[in-house]
Amino acid sequence: MQTNRFKIYSYPYFAEFTSDYKKAEFHIEGRAEYDSSNESIIFGINYSINNDYINKLISNDEIRVAVRIACKPLGFQKTINIPSNAQSIKYVINSLDVDGDVDIDAFLVTNKDIKLSDSSFSKDWEGEEPFVERGNVIGESNTYVISTDHYRDGGKQSIVSFTEVRAMNDKEYFDVDLSGDRIVFRLSSRMYKHYNKVSKKNEESVIVDFLIPEFTSILQQMKEDENGDNTFNAYYKNKEWYKVISNKYEKELHRDPCTSDINPLVAAQMLLKVGTKKLNAAFKEMDYIVKTREGGAKND
Repeated sequence: MQTNRFKIYSYPYFAEFTSDYKKAEFHIEGRAEYDSSNESIIFGINYSINNDYINKLISNDEIRVAVRIACKPLGFQKTINIPSNAQSIKYVINSLDVDGDVDIDAFLVTNKDIKLSDSSFSKDWEGEEPFVERGNVIGESNTYVISTDHYRDGGKQSIVSFTEVRAMNDKEYFDVDLSGDRIVFRLSSRMYKHYNKVSKKNEESVIVDFLIPEFTSILQQMKEDENGDNTFNAYYKNKEWYKVISNKYEKELHRDPCTSDINPLVAAQMLLKVGTKKLNAAFKEMDYIVKTREGGAKND
């Protein structure tokens, strides 16, 4: 997920893929632990930098280490800052926000306007004192990948996945397969391309466009079955995704999802931790997606 390797900077950039420093080692590592009591994943992240000058800038609060946690399958992305007096941090994420591989990388960001000057610069920058404005990125780490397959009910399983179905007509957009232990969104090639584009920009659009509608549908069918022949619940109750949603509903909303008095749409948003701020941000992206589906957008 390195985004800066093809950009030319007007100052030395601290990264292994540049030659701006005589030696530039900026490593990040992480681990993930599933907390079944809170249906969350605890990320433990730590970094190391081999350059005394860069470390001094960090300890003096002139620059900070900003860590980006990103899960492409669900469009989740979060940036957190590691305190200047530490080289590690823990961060808790709702288990439904991530699925599969999660990319962890870190960036060096200036906290104020500074002049860079050090003997560890390469010959190209030797003797120079380039000025860098506040808020600029002056270096980045490697990318570290953590698997977040969830441990639930004694088994290793994740709840949601997205897959491209090339044989699907582009006008069909997508369908959902509930027959396995995962909720599988089967997308046409065109829709899958848009999903990838949107998921890189923000998680809210993925949640609103895919997860909320499907969670609402599932919760509605769970309730309707309670008053009918119970076909839906009887058929899916042993699936891992059903167990996860049901257990999370009972723990967080303190009700049985099959007899709950909460509107399924409201319950879906509560389970996915969606508030007004997230929804407003997502609707901006949805406007583009809807226009594209209707053939109104020129670019895919």
